[in-house]
Amino acid sequence: MHYYITPTREEITIAKTSEEYNNYHISPFYDYLNKGYIKPWGYEYMTYQNKDVGVWILHVNQDQQTSVHCHFHKDTLLCVLTGTFRIELYDGFKILNEGDVCYIPACTFHGLYAYSPNAIVLEVEVYHKYADTDGSILQHSDKNDLLRLRDVYTRDKNTYNGSAVEYSTHSCGSDGDSGESGDGNAVKYPYHNLHTCHKIIYGNTAVTTTGLTTRLTTGPTSQTHILLKGTLRTRDLLLLSPGSIIQNIAEAEAEAEADDTLIVLHISNLYQDDNRKLIYTKTHLTDIMKSLSAKRVIGLTSGCFDIFHSGHISTLKQSKSLCDIFFVCLSSDKQIREIKGNDRPVNHIEDRARMLLTMPFIDYVILYDESDNIYEKELDNIMLTIQPDIWFKGSDYTERAIRAKHPSLKRIVLFGNVDNKSTTHIIRKIHNSEASSMEWNGMECASGSGIN
Repeated sequence: MHYYITPTREEITIAKTSEEYNNYHISPFYDYLNKGYIKPWGYEYMTYQNKDVGVWILHVNQDQQTSVHCHFHKDTLLCVLTGTFRIELYDGFKILNEGDVCYIPACTFHGLYAYSPNAIVLEVEVYHKYADTDGSILQHSDKNDLLRLRDVYTRDKNTYNGSAVEYSTHSCGSDGDSGESGDGNAVKYPYHNLHTCHKIIYGNTAVTTTGLTTRLTTGPTSQTHILLKGTLRTRDLLLLSPGSIIQNIAEAEAEAEADDTLIVLHISNLYQDDNRKLIYTKTHLTDIMKSLSAKRVIGLTSGCFDIFHSGHISTLKQSKSLCDIFFVCLSSDKQIREIKGNDRPVNHIEDRARMLLTMPFIDYVILYDESDNIYEKELDNIMLTIQPDIWFKGSDYTERAIRAKHPSLKRIVLFGNVDNKSTTHIIRKIHNSEASSMEWNGMECASGSGIN
């Protein structure tokens, strides 16, 4: 999804009447390429720059957040590469999932909070044609073009270097590659340069740059295309400048002169539609609930879903047919081991979650780790947050037993289990089959042992 944020009059007034705005001067050029910067919330690095735009990659640690800040003389375009974020605005918030793009004009306050681990966002700085009092023009990344409104780390309002630890490594390729220098941060904080590496992989997201001087060709519909250099004209005569999102790349015509190479940034993610259904934490769940309509019928269930089978599909489909929004709580590996033994689960939580996320009849998958398998306190907290209209479970449970643990539930629907369709039954069948195979092989060896 693409979001275009409109600043409020109040925040524009705050920004433009600030001492920092009125005393702003363009900082001297500093080459941020081939360096990284450790921040209180994670780390970041510049991956591309020309006189019109700068591209940064931000790795934000789970449950950490940047300051809520604005820039005076540049717009900001954010694109989520992996994970899920909350973008804090002056008077509200939005949830940004993988593949979502948010355009933020100058003097608009914004900040990022990471719900998920491995949360990475691409930031495009779009420089204004700003001339300073000495005649210098803003044509580079000025990190001190900044006013912090709120900051949990209580840093200075408008200085960058005082809150960032610089390091230098070398890395080119998929995220997580180690560096080549002796710096101890090389492995932990790799960085990449899109001037030299024209394709970089972040989790399930590919970031590529192409230099084009002829008509552009279309790509997968899941791609986001951002113009970094040159000028494009759309079929309806809209002129696009660097920093613009190209809505229909197949219809865009290059307007650059022959000696001016067109540069386009392409971002594609194979699983973005599935991953936006994943809920990582209580904070994430609470924000999801705030964003939903109060008039929806909400359904909820929980389970291990270790070996997915037709019995699961039947009950999950029936559940969805009785509600508008259907949440599924997915048990952690640790919880399953405590309940079912050390040989379970058969499938790791990432594999079990991926299976559920592909199901069109499931709207959200909640990752949770139950600390009390007797009273199910963590599950009860989720129920209190969601306040589901219907709780779904199999007929091997009883309503009386469920209400003893979860008295706040409004309605409980129990589905009959499909005969011989359970993970335990499937595992038992596999073990019996293996035992029979071993016995048969033993008989063959015994009968053939005298043959030369």
